[in-house]
Amino acid sequence: MSRGVRLRYFDLRGRAELIRLIYAYGGKSLEEVTVPMSREFIALKPSLPFKQLPVLDIDGKTYSQSIALARYAAKQHGLYPRDDDVAALEVDMLADSIDESIVTPIIRWCFQERNEDVKAKQIQRLQDKTLPTVLSGLHDRVQGKFFLGDTVSMADISFYNAHANFLLPWADTLPIGWTQFPKLTHLSAAVARLPLIAKYAAQRRPSKI
Repeated sequence: MSRGVRLRYFDLRGRAELIRLIYAYGGKSLEEVTVPMSREFIALKPSLPFKQLPVLDIDGKTYSQSIALARYAAKQHGLYPRDDDVAALEVDMLADSIDESIVTPIIRWCFQERNEDVKAKQIQRLQDKTLPTVLSGLHDRVQGKFFLGDTVSMADISFYNAHANFLLPWADTLPIGWTQFPKLTHLSAAVARLPLIAKYAAQRRPSKI
């Protein structure tokens, strides 16, 4: 059954970009409403499930939490294992690790923390501990071209999003020795070459994050 789906988010890639990429992979159009970071968002907040964006409006009902939304989209577009609970667990583990250890800390550093001393400590922790740990763990789980071998999953799109939109744009601040993680760079490049992902990336608006 075809459902009416609308994404609401700020004029950023941020937490909504994974959802956009999954819809792009599926070749499906996604209605999007851009919410200004101003009084309009303040007025909108009381109506949101957890007072935050992004949200998906599906058949007139509003849903929140970016990873839950991405997982829903992945199931709709063939990026989530349907009949293999262990493979689904693998995808969940990888996608959650990417969000918790890469995307969330960088968003917090960019947008939420105002104290420069705290920001410096956040970057130091990312560089010294968090990123080496998560990248090493992810690298060890690559089973071929993608995390699940030759099958593209939400986990692959998640890593491509983190690599292309969160790590590479901040390479001067967060230098990473990518030669240590060749499987991850090859995986990200393989996702970038997927025709509908490449088309979407070429057409989207420029954004630092």
